[in-house]
Amino acid sequence: MKRVLLMVCSICLVLACLFGLFACVAGMKDALNIQEYKQEDADHAREGIAAARDGIKQLQENEDVYLNGVGTYEAGLIELSSGKSTLNAGYKEYYAGKKTLEDAKKQYAAGVKTLEAGKKEYEAGKKKIAENTQAYNEGKEKLAKIEPLMPYLNQYVQFRDGTIAKLPGFDSAQAWFVKTVRPIAAKLGITIPDDVTDFPAFMNKMVADGKAQLKEYEDGVAKLAEAEKTIAAGEKKLAEAEKQIAAGEKKLADAEKQLKAGEKKLKAGQNELANGDKKLKVYEGGQEQLAAGMQQLLDEMVPCTTRSGKQTVPGLKELLGDDFSIWVLNDKGEVKVQRGCQFVDLDNCAKLCDEAEHYLELQEADIKSELYPRIAMNVMMALASIIGIVSGIVAIVGAVTGSKKTGFVGGIITAVLAVAANIVGIIVGYTDFVYQTREVVDGVKEYTYSGDLQLYALIVLAVVAVIFTIVAGIARNAAKKAEAETVAQANQAAAAGAAAAVAEAAPAAAPVEAAPVEAAPVEAAPAADSDKLAELEAENAALKEMVAKLAADAATVKE
Repeated sequence: MKRVLLMVCSICLVLACLFGLFACVAGMKDALNIQEYKQEDADHAREGIAAARDGIKQLQENEDVYLNGVGTYEAGLIELSSGKSTLNAGYKEYYAGKKTLEDAKKQYAAGVKTLEAGKKEYEAGKKKIAENTQAYNEGKEKLAKIEPLMPYLNQYVQFRDGTIAKLPGFDSAQAWFVKTVRPIAAKLGITIPDDVTDFPAFMNKMVADGKAQLKEYEDGVAKLAEAEKTIAAGEKKLAEAEKQIAAGEKKLADAEKQLKAGEKKLKAGQNELANGDKKLKVYEGGQEQLAAGMQQLLDEMVPCTTRSGKQTVPGLKELLGDDFSIWVLNDKGEVKVQRGCQFVDLDNCAKLCDEAEHYLELQEADIKSELYPRIAMNVMMALASIIGIVSGIVAIVGAVTGSKKTGFVGGIITAVLAVAANIVGIIVGYTDFVYQTREVVDGVKEYTYSGDLQLYALIVLAVVAVIFTIVAGIARNAAKKAEAETVAQANQAAAAGAAAAVAEAAPAAAPVEAAPVEAAPVEAAPAADSDKLAELEAENAALKEMVAKLAADAATVKE
């Protein structure tokens, strides 16, 4: 029964030790993982701090140059703005003058067109006058001829309508006309047809025709005179317009030259400002880069706390204090801004770098204070597991063969190491660690608390090792007791054989009375007393030698 129990406990111990070895390997791997990535992070942080210090130094060296450059740049901006305003005003005036000139050219072209039309009309009028000069002269001559006949016309009317026509001897006005007026008209060069019965109407028509001929001519002359005046005024106006257009074109040409010169000067100023802006942006970029680096340090160097929330290392912000700021602040507590750039406090940035290095030192010490106990705990668990496996195998063999080798001593060592590792675990809080393992999955850093596996392995190993030690001790004592009983029985049998041999040889020899030899009573040693067991084994060996000697003496006596 004890051997079966020992066998079961030995198997459980081997399994617990194998679990412990697995947990130990995992724990060591976790510790190495933490140490490796934390060292990488620290090296990277120190590189960033060194770069930040270089940046601070460069910014300090170029601060005065930057401020002077800002003043020059802002003055250039004002000058450039003024130049743009002047140039824009010049362009506005230029385009207004250009429009006025274009309108004047249009008016000039319209005037030229009107003048040309007037000249054509004048020429047509001249032609018409030339064509109607003869008619005018004829009409004038006709009227001159008709004028002497006008008194006869009045007489004719009187003869026709008045009392004369009623006088005896006056046949009629027509007869008088034919007899008296027609011959006179013929002498004047006026032919009065025979069929004319209404002399006044005929004469009035001749006067009207003559006047019409005169009027058409005179109207043409008046229009011609007016056209001459219009032409003269148009030519004068066109001449003045030509002078204005020429002056406007010259003015526009001069303005265009000035505008081009202004554009060239403005472009040169823009290029100069662009170069200045580029140089200023280098410094401002350094400010922004430094600020980003400082903020990254503040964000990354956070307080180190255990799994339960206990702080072991203060964060960078706590080391610097609540009133610390990386920015240059004015009297109102506002960040200084120039050209859209927020200015950093270079002295405070240098202080931040110092405290960042101090933080890394504190963290490194904290990492060692955590990892070393974890490593020690894993090492003790590994040793305990290895010794436990050996002890378990020895116990299994002893249980199978019935040997007194039960792995008791190895069990004690395993139990002691396992209990010691648990004590270390209790001191460090088992899994209440600060630092987590880190794995990169698809470019994403994942952090995980470790130690649970080691906790379970330590507890299981300690419990199983203690139980195994107790069972192995019981089995060992039982085996020793059985072995002692076997030795005692063998000693008694040997003593009895020796006594018989002495008695058989005694008659032939001198009367020698052999003293009875009794085996010393051997009691089984207490299970817990290994020293007494060793003494018992020594006594059994001495007894065996005594029995062998007695047997040899008996043989000699017999001979």
